[in-house]
Amino acid sequence: MNKPWDDNQQLHDLLAAVRASQHRLLVHFQGSSDWAKVLIEEWFGREKPLYLDSLPPRRVRQLLGTEQQTLVVDAWKGFNPNMLGIASPTIKAGGFLIVITPPLASWPQYFDPDYARMLVDGEPLSTISGRFVRFTGAILDNDPKVLRVIEDGAQTQLPEHSWPKRSSDARFFDQRTAIDAIARVATGHGRRPLVLTADRGRGKTAALGFACAELMQGENARQLLVTAPVYDAVACLFRHCAESLGIVFEAQRHLTFGHSELVFMPVDQILSERPLASLLIVDEAAAIPTAHLNALSDIYNRLVFASTVHGYEGNGRGFALRFQDQLLLSYPQTRQMELTQPIRFAENDPVEAIVNRILLLAGAASEAASESAVTGLSQVDRDQLVDRPDELAAIFNLLLEAHYQTSPDDLRIMLDHPDVSIWVYRQQNPMGGGSEVSGVVLLMREGRFDTSDCDLLSRSQRRFRGHLLPQSIASIGFSEALPATFFRVMRIAVSAEYRRQKIASTMLTMIETQLTQDRDSSPSSARSGVFIGASFSCDRSLLGFWQACGYQPVRLGVSRESASGQYAAVVIKSLDDVAFEMQKRWRKAFHHNLGYQLLTSHRSLDAAMIPLLYQQSPMDLESLDTDVVHQLNAYVAARCSFEVAAPCLQRALVFWLSCADCVGNCPEGLIESVALLLQGQSWHSVAKNFDHSGRKAVETKVRRFIAGIDESIADNILQR
Repeated sequence: MNKPWDDNQQLHDLLAAVRASQHRLLVHFQGSSDWAKVLIEEWFGREKPLYLDSLPPRRVRQLLGTEQQTLVVDAWKGFNPNMLGIASPTIKAGGFLIVITPPLASWPQYFDPDYARMLVDGEPLSTISGRFVRFTGAILDNDPKVLRVIEDGAQTQLPEHSWPKRSSDARFFDQRTAIDAIARVATGHGRRPLVLTADRGRGKTAALGFACAELMQGENARQLLVTAPVYDAVACLFRHCAESLGIVFEAQRHLTFGHSELVFMPVDQILSERPLASLLIVDEAAAIPTAHLNALSDIYNRLVFASTVHGYEGNGRGFALRFQDQLLLSYPQTRQMELTQPIRFAENDPVEAIVNRILLLAGAASEAASESAVTGLSQVDRDQLVDRPDELAAIFNLLLEAHYQTSPDDLRIMLDHPDVSIWVYRQQNPMGGGSEVSGVVLLMREGRFDTSDCDLLSRSQRRFRGHLLPQSIASIGFSEALPATFFRVMRIAVSAEYRRQKIASTMLTMIETQLTQDRDSSPSSARSGVFIGASFSCDRSLLGFWQACGYQPVRLGVSRESASGQYAAVVIKSLDDVAFEMQKRWRKAFHHNLGYQLLTSHRSLDAAMIPLLYQQSPMDLESLDTDVVHQLNAYVAARCSFEVAAPCLQRALVFWLSCADCVGNCPEGLIESVALLLQGQSWHSVAKNFDHSGRKAVETKVRRFIAGIDESIADNILQR
């Protein structure tokens, strides 16, 4: 320990060394907020520190692409993991990340204001643990590269770290190479897409903006098209492009320079309108559904796909697994490039390393085996997990790899939320040395509202934070869901090397068994019904997985989610008789409503997914009679037109779908029949969407499909 600086000479020497090294310094003040702010003003006042708590979350996100000299995170005002992840990469070389916390011994007991984002309204802060800050405090306390200043005893602990001098010239080599590669996609041979990946703070989006500016200043007119999950993700691109062109930036989505244009469009608009483009740039591609990326690559042949590997609001590591291999099949000359050099500071920066350790964004999933020989599924003790950082990193990095939306906030929720449980599946390590994590499930308990809250919710006078499943079901008229107990699968992930081994379905089955046993030991919880379920951006593969595990859809969102471009689906599985009876009613209502929705709000739904939605639907066989069979026969034999037979064909199709297994079976002509009969699409649209020459080609497939189901329907009617 060192005494406080008397003449600030040690401070000046340290800060000078940090600047010369092109690195940044993390300064940790342990003590009261007022005390720390006095010292910050004295030591760093000239740097004009920016206090993150002075900015609303949206303003913090707008820091992306900017440079800051000194940032202050005051944990007394709330320690927000996402905001730390967003803001810390903006600190430039020679800058400072200052963290103010209560004394480490008492910090886990402090009621962090940020906890309010996790709690149901009215729930006391004391229900949340301080595991995440205990984990963070241990890192801050033990990292030798941290400057620590402690109020109690006025102690100062200098970082045990050397600060070698470095040149700043090399920092821009990666970015310049990327700019040239982006421009070459537009100016060189076609059908050679570029996949650009980078960690945070590598200047990826800025490189895209600089490249657009260079292309727009060229002799040829360029129509440059940009898309991303939301405009905010590429505002930095447009700002750098505008500034390079001498245009005042005012958050424009359309820049013009000479005869060239740079335009932002949402993905769904591009797929609908198919505008011409000299180059299409897809930023944060990991957050866009793979089906949409495939569709874009079918329309355009000059493409740049960019993605952040370890993002502040999500993760792009799974992007390589989900999409790049498919892209290579269509475009074998696809080029891949990763930006590794930080743009604002030198490599091996202490602040970046510490923040990555706190947020568990340090790299690939841990492959370290546990000393335990235990295999199979078990619920993790979260108090013990905080003291096993390698296992915690293995679990969280598996979630990062599998789910692009996994963010630093999820780490805090995973550790601290009172209603979350962590279930881990372990396999014997083939290299020996114990077991390793191969699967993870995060489970959230929801529902169990009391009578007064049920009354307020059912009359739409209140909505509670969280409780996604019961409130979603209640919103369509089933208030009996509110007092029921729901266990929502927030995340389910399996390590890449263990996929296709039914580990995910095995984990769900084992969790269901355990929950059923817990229900039997606590009869009061089962009085209102017990369910397990999930809500997810619905595509055919995910819906097929959940249905294969015995889960049934009871709700489909009426509009597409902005982040995924898909409709949100709610699937559930009853775990007792009370829940089973409720689920039957909800399923019946779902299918009664689905017919209308497919002709209105869900007319653009992927037709290949509709057969799955009708699986095991509670259809009334009495609605079919021998007249339906006669009508089907007449159509198959071309004795009547499609327009005349359509009402009977529609009823027959819905009945057949309710009985057929369409998860792994899709007869020829089924999807065209669904689009025509259930979504009311025109012959022209169906021919265009499914690559047929016209009505005649489509109807040939439809008639052949109807002939195939005619016999099974006739058998069912005769057996009544």
